[in-house]
Amino acid sequence: MRELEDKYHSAMKVLNQKNKTIVLRGVLWHQGESDSNSKENENAYYHNLYSVIKKNTRIYSL
Repeated sequence: MRELEDKYHSAMKVLNQKNKTIVLRGVLWHQGESDSNSKENENAYYHNLYSVIKKNTRIYSL
């Protein structure tokens, strides 16, 4: 997640230097099925997805 955050901030810096702006219109989430075989994995998936959404909302001011 930190790598994605760093890339975002680097891209925004370049855009700001060129007086350009962007609008985030969507996010594509792809989840495989290999970890869908237990209640433990189901709970971890929910927690991880919730954490990703919450962190991205904070980082990108959504």
